[in-house]
Amino acid sequence: MEQPHGHKIRRVLIIGGGPVGLSCAYYLLKSGRKVTILDANEIGKGSGSGNAGHVVPSHIIPLAAPGVVTSALKWMLDPAHSPFGMKVSLDPKYLMWLLQFVLACSEANVQRGIPPLNSLGQLSAKNFAQMIAEEKFDCHYQEKGLLFLYKTEEAFSGGKHEGELMQKYGIPVSVYDKTKVHEVEPAALDDVIGGVHFTGDSHMNPALFLKMLSDRVRAMGAEMYENTPVTGFESAQGKVRVVRTGSR
Repeated sequence: MEQPHGHKIRRVLIIGGGPVGLSCAYYLLKSGRKVTILDANEIGKGSGSGNAGHVVPSHIIPLAAPGVVTSALKWMLDPAHSPFGMKVSLDPKYLMWLLQFVLACSEANVQRGIPPLNSLGQLSAKNFAQMIAEEKFDCHYQEKGLLFLYKTEEAFSGGKHEGELMQKYGIPVSVYDKTKVHEVEPAALDDVIGGVHFTGDSHMNPALFLKMLSDRVRAMGAEMYENTPVTGFESAQGKVRVVRTGSR
């Protein structure tokens, strides 16, 4: 991160104090930068604080994959039970994006996307574990993996196929038959016939993690402004020179 004449940029403005913004601030501060964070609401208390808290390096298959469009259309026909929702619009830019997404749902795209997603996921998992250990964050972090349970042979077959693909890229996977899966997870219902366990995954309490990370970033010297939405920018010579907020 350098200016044209080789001088390192010492001050960094981060817009948004969620998981990404706070993590960026943490590493920038460790590298000697001065950091200012702006958030339209409370820092560390947005949607990131209420997510599942999964750290999943096993999630390396791109969203644009064969079959995802068919599944999405089926889900849209059953909105009461669907994990997926999408607003419909006739805006040309929106329709063009949908077309590009459909065209990207190919096996070639999956094979091209997996290696960089794998590298990013492994690095992210490593950094989470290292940060939590070094900073002694008590956020219920546990490396127990992520276990998928299956009730039908068709679904279980698909899960095993995905697990085999993950193993080719170094993701640790254990496949359990009905007897073994009930040993591993006694709370599983009787109709569960098998499981696929991504043993390299982990989880935490995201609200606690973000609270502790926010406190640590503040203690490291970051200037943090809550309830300060960004309303616009002023540019000159191709660069943002001024960031406008509701208060200044």
